[in-house]
Amino acid sequence: MKFGTAVNWPTFKTPEQRCPACRYELSATTAVQHDCSPSEGDLTVCIGCGAVLVFCDGLGLLVMESDAFAALPLDVQAKVHRVRAAVLFAGGKG
Repeated sequence: MKFGTAVNWPTFKTPEQRCPACRYELSATTAVQHDCSPSEGDLTVCIGCGAVLVFCDGLGLLVMESDAFAALPLDVQAKVHRVRAAVLFAGGKG
C-alpha cells in the first residue's frame, strides 16, 4: 500500500457506535484482507485516532490490548501497522 493512492476495498455498514479510545462515531468498516463483512474477533482501525480495535459480540468494539496484538502472527501485525500508519498519515478524522 502506498500512501496517497486510492484503494477499492469493500466497505460494510456496522452498528453505529463510538470508538472506545477517542469517541469518534463509527458506522462502517472497510475490509482490507478479505471481501467479507466483519465478525467477532476481526480487527479494525479507528479512522479517527488510529486505535487498533477488535469486534466483539454483536459487532461492538473494544480496544485491542497490546499483549493480544503482540500474540498475532507477524504478517497480521504488519498489515495492521500499515493501515494504522495510513490513517495517521491522513491525519485521522477526529
